Amino acid sequence: MSTSPLLRALAKSTACVVLAAGCGGAGASGDEADNVLGSAKSATPSAKPAQVQAAPADLTNFSCRRQSNGVWAASGDITNSAKEAMVYTLTVVTVSGGDQVVAEKIDSFRLKPDQTREFDWAKVSRADADTCMPHVQRKPA
Repeated sequence: MSTSPLLRALAKSTACVVLAAGCGGAGASGDEADNVLGSAKSATPSAKPAQVQAAPADLTNFSCRRQSNGVWAASGDITNSAKEAMVYTLTVVTVSGGDQVVAEKIDSFRLKPDQTREFDWAKVSRADADTCMPHVQRKPA
């Protein structure tokens, strides 16, 4: 099973967020992005590594739409389904041409178990894009 260019671009974008460092070149393969994400888990050898994990099931009621003024807006709810407090990172990207990430908006927040956070972003991007997509990750707080 091969990874789509859009998912590779999203993984690469997320790797930049997780590492808070620059990523080079648009031609990185999905394996390279996975390696970058994997290295984030072992960045601090003396401390217990953060267990970063995808959490798509914790996102509900997601809506992303281009408004009449050309601005992309997104909204939804994130609920902590874990038994402990978690730090969530929500990334919404606007995509053009099927796989070209043209803009992104990122927010992080801490949720207690079963706590829900609603988000309503009036401006994700003004980019000329075809669609937008969410990506949710979490790690123990």
